[in-house]
Amino acid sequence: MKKIAIIGSGITGCTLAKYLSDQFEITIFEKSRGIGGRLATRRNEDFTFDHGVPFFEVKTDKFKSFLKSTVDDGHLKIWEAKCLKVKKNITSKNLILNKEECKFVGTPNMNSFLKNLVKHIDVKLNCKITGVFKSNNLWHLNSTNNHVYGSFDWIVICTPAYQAFELFNEQNSFMPKLKKIKMYSSYSLMLGFKKRLDLDFDILHTENDLVKNIIVNSNKPERNNHQLTSLVINTKFVSKKLCNSKKKVFIKNILNIGSEMAKADLHKYSISDLHFWKYAEVKCTPKFDHLINKSISLGICGDWMMGNNVESGFLSATSFIKKM
Repeated sequence: MKKIAIIGSGITGCTLAKYLSDQFEITIFEKSRGIGGRLATRRNEDFTFDHGVPFFEVKTDKFKSFLKSTVDDGHLKIWEAKCLKVKKNITSKNLILNKEECKFVGTPNMNSFLKNLVKHIDVKLNCKITGVFKSNNLWHLNSTNNHVYGSFDWIVICTPAYQAFELFNEQNSFMPKLKKIKMYSSYSLMLGFKKRLDLDFDILHTENDLVKNIIVNSNKPERNNHQLTSLVINTKFVSKKLCNSKKKVFIKNILNIGSEMAKADLHKYSISDLHFWKYAEVKCTPKFDHLINKSISLGICGDWMMGNNVESGFLSATSFIKKM
């Protein structure tokens, strides 16, 4: 059986592994301590925060069919969230109910359904790949732990464009395309309150220049103690990671805006944490949904190719498989 190395364990990498595992021996390499990419959950004391993708929607029958087993097994559930929207420069008194499509969340954590999909796949966590190269017509992978993994017949990279670009030490046809891709960064502010906040929403969308949305994480299905409140405030795009001296002012501004829009004092939290997402969203969606070079058995996929959402990652993977 031929071997495939998949770099990245987000929705794209897990989709590839699930569909190809009957035909190939699959190994997934993930730099973090858990799978999922931006389908991430962080724990802090009694609180849990889905500080990456807070939920996702399902538009196509193909994606719905793919997820059916995880829904049936209880690893993915519909969140019947109350969604509100604040228009720019209008206070929280002018909240407008916003009817939206069903929102799905992993249970009990955002990446739980992905864990279920790849439970029989060899996944190497805390394993950052720093470079890829070919030897004797087979792929090998260098890692930060000074180990060389191989040999693989195929390699498929499922990371943001710049991270994929950095893996190559020799010129190939993909590099000019990858180099052109620019991505926005953003922050997620996590707040834990040891009481229930009286809020009129589960999801608050804003048109503010700084705050993108406020998510009441503790209101999701199968989340932690409902005597507590876990909030995640996601920002609009930032140009770069802030130095420590500027973070305090940045957080204060987020809290001031969030308090006004949520009509609650968000300064009185018990715990807080701030996470920087360097590659949050692609600036301009490219005109391709995957990259493949059969002559060297190399592929690149990702949600950034098709629209910056979970389903885009799935569709990029399935598009690649058709051409493989």
